[in-house]
Amino acid sequence: NAVTLRGDGYAFVADFDAGVKIIDVDPIPDAYVVNTVYTSGSARGIALSENYLFVPCWDEGLQIIDVADVNSPSIVDTLYVPGYADGVFVDQQNAYVCARDGGLRIFSLWE
Repeated sequence: NAVTLRGDGYAFVADFDAGVKIIDVDPIPDAYVVNTVYTSGSARGIALSENYLFVPCWDEGLQIIDVADVNSPSIVDTLYVPGYADGVFVDQQNAYVCARDGGLRIFSLWE
């Protein structure tokens, strides 16, 4: 459904009900799934800021996943989003989450 890349050769894929796949893509011909994070809702989008993934999970809100160690990722927080969290964009300060029936929600990242 959505993908983001990190500079160290990892791709992170939002895969609906299959959660988030962490894929080693370096080198590309030998890409393989390193790990899977099972989210509590359907992973609909994905954004990366530093070592954190921001994943809108439909009716389960926005899940924040620590991927500093791809061999041991963990969900560190789930933020309530009215409606159905469907998309996300992250800049240096905020996460912008769009939600069906809930409009736009903006969360400060580092408070």
